Amino acid sequence: MKKYIALVLILVCVLGLVGCKADSKSSVEDFVVMEVTENNLVVSKIVEDGKVIETLRYSVPNWFNPNTEIKEGYKITIKHNGIVLETDPMQFAEIISMEYWDKETGLSTVVIAD
Repeated sequence: MKKYIALVLILVCVLGLVGCKADSKSSVEDFVVMEVTENNLVVSKIVEDGKVIETLRYSVPNWFNPNTEIKEGYKITIKHNGIVLETDPMQFAEIISMEYWDKETGLSTVVIAD
């Protein structure tokens, strides 16, 4: 009888730990930089056919090092948690990372949130 109770308790613990798995849903999307300030970038979403939807504007922090000069028209990739705040322009609730790939040098710059 004690073995069965111990087995049931272990099973409950294992199932409880499986249920605590962190939700790792995130979105990775490409954007075009529309406006650059010292602290922020205003970006517009690029859809699957390569078109830029200028009405979908997002404000993101400019985490890139000043040595990585981000200009209007550059493409950046943003990984975020998928939650968008309804501000003007919109903002992401949590940005996980941002990446800029320089076509001329072939180098990629990735910034990751602390």
